[in-house]
Amino acid sequence: MLIPNLTQIFGILFFGIILMFSLTVTMFRIVFLLAALMYLFCVIFIFFKIPRTKPTKFEFSYILNIPKDFYVYVLAEMIIILAYALIPTFILFNYLCNILNTQIIVIIVIVISANIAGVLGSIVAEKFGGTKGGLLISVFGLSIVHNTFYFVCLTSTKNIIIVYTILFVFMSYFLRAVWFIYHRAQVYIRIPQNVKGTVLGSIHSMRTITWILGPILASAIAYYMHPLVGFLAAGILFLVDVPVYFAVLRNKIISLGSQSKAKKNNS
Repeated sequence: MLIPNLTQIFGILFFGIILMFSLTVTMFRIVFLLAALMYLFCVIFIFFKIPRTKPTKFEFSYILNIPKDFYVYVLAEMIIILAYALIPTFILFNYLCNILNTQIIVIIVIVISANIAGVLGSIVAEKFGGTKGGLLISVFGLSIVHNTFYFVCLTSTKNIIIVYTILFVFMSYFLRAVWFIYHRAQVYIRIPQNVKGTVLGSIHSMRTITWILGPILASAIAYYMHPLVGFLAAGILFLVDVPVYFAVLRNKIISLGSQSKAKKNNS
């Protein structure tokens, strides 16, 4: 996550400086054209430089084919996915721009702070090696910052909300980077190879469905309830996910799954 976040920081600064001196429709067209050319360069680079893989045999698998030993792990993943699906970026930006009437510079500062937080979070997580306690603390921290953000925005003035939003985005992206690395170090790599495709493939399918329906649900919540209720819901989901991850780590569900599969293969 270090390199992608650094790239976004420099990209935002580069295009931000361009638009700062010429905020016109023509310049926006040029920026979009440059972005399109970058995508084209990526396609050409991948086509000519990335080694070709061997032919792969794909087999269709139902979600219910997930081994029972991995139900808790899949549940932990889906809670995280659902939490983030309820708080797409456009919900926050809509609140800042259309409700608080903030300037575009605030959005730029927020995006830059998010990427800086991602860089720092990656460095911190890699330095401490991804402990089990760090995984649980990062998920619990995500719950705290999201719930606090909701209540601060309900009870504070515009200037305080803007300042705290920048702090909130920084902390949430910092903890998200820590969670991602610790999650890969403590959980992801322990899934046995013989079931990894089934488990991760099923999670990917459910993630795709969730990310399709998530923005619709998030928009409905923001429209009919409050623009920031989704952040409260996400904070509650993060809190619920702490004991679920604790069950995965404490009871060694993945290790047990690996052992049971090995026994079946031996028999």
